[in-house]
Amino acid sequence: LFGFSVRELSAPDAASRLRAAERLKALAHEAAAPAVAAALHAETDSAVQVALLNTLATLAKVEAVPVVTPRLTSPVPEVRIAALKALMTLDVTQAGPHLAAAMKDPNRVVRRRASLLALNLSGPEALLLGADAIRDGDAEVRAVAALVLGASGAEKAKHLLFAAMRDGDERVRKAASEAVSRLLGRDVTNVVGLDAAERRREVRRLSTVPSKP
Repeated sequence: LFGFSVRELSAPDAASRLRAAERLKALAHEAAAPAVAAALHAETDSAVQVALLNTLATLAKVEAVPVVTPRLTSPVPEVRIAALKALMTLDVTQAGPHLAAAMKDPNRVVRRRASLLALNLSGPEALLLGADAIRDGDAEVRAVAALVLGASGAEKAKHLLFAAMRDGDERVRKAASEAVSRLLGRDVTNVVGLDAAERRREVRRLSTVPSKP
């Protein structure tokens, strides 16, 4: 089955190549990684590319990163997302700049997924990415960005989060209050349900409270 699946990676029809990629992922035999990488390099069908990226992330190691990165600029959003996920699995240390670029992607689904993947980061990288995404026009992206800022543990994240606690979307306010709770070491999620005037007063008060992560 292993040998058949490797051969089928070069089958003339995309459905067969897709099945081959999925079988090789299930078999989880690292020896298939070079063949999967070669197939990805030559593949033109977007659905097969996604399957190959998922398989490569399972089988390969950091040396497969150069095979994955060209797919980050694919015209197909699903391929870009799969490439991001594969890169995070293969070598998270190289993912920061690519996640930052993905957070400015014209497709909001890509931006949302990039924000979610950024939750795997911490420290300065999380602060940088969260600071960009917290200004996004999509409320779901801003909500995840607030959690990313909380994960950064950075003092500089607080003023961004206090601003997000006054966001017009309740999802963003809730995420921001959870992140602030994490930074202050106390539960401040009750702020979400306050009316606008009370919320502004409470946020001003909280801005004077020292951090205690």
